[in-house]
Amino acid sequence: MSEKGPLPGSALPDPPTYEDATATTATTTITTITRPNQPRPPFPLALPILNQLRTKRVILASQSPRRKQIMSYLGLPNLEIIPCTEPEDFPKTMGPIDYVLATATKKAQTIYRQEVDNAEKGEPGLILAADTIVVDTAHGGAILEKPRSEAHHVAMLKDLRDAGRHVVYTAI
Repeated sequence: MSEKGPLPGSALPDPPTYEDATATTATTTITTITRPNQPRPPFPLALPILNQLRTKRVILASQSPRRKQIMSYLGLPNLEIIPCTEPEDFPKTMGPIDYVLATATKKAQTIYRQEVDNAEKGEPGLILAADTIVVDTAHGGAILEKPRSEAHHVAMLKDLRDAGRHVVYTAI
């Protein structure tokens, strides 16, 4: 029996520490992601809409390291990272799809209002905002969001493992 391991060339860099991943910076512009000892990422997609966006100001309204990485593969030279700092305060009594969609929409609208009149950088061509939640279907459908700390993160993962079933929703 063969031992399983990662596929050749599929190794990703170590994920950031909890503190680095949750740190909020005012504005970060992505230039280049360095990947030592790894094959280069794929060439950016050659889609007409992406070619148009390469000349526009594009904002990712997220502090997610994974979303930043995915967006960097699109080859958008004017990509800015501006996380939304508004509280995610919708009632958890909403259905999960309504909740995650309302949260993603609020993030996009907040950043748009903040950046639409930016005389220095100009109006954004696209603002991409997303939200992801986990629904614990084993315990009444509780909506779970980002953990508050590393200890909370570990406890949440253990609870989900022990519950046996959960559903993940993402709205963009």
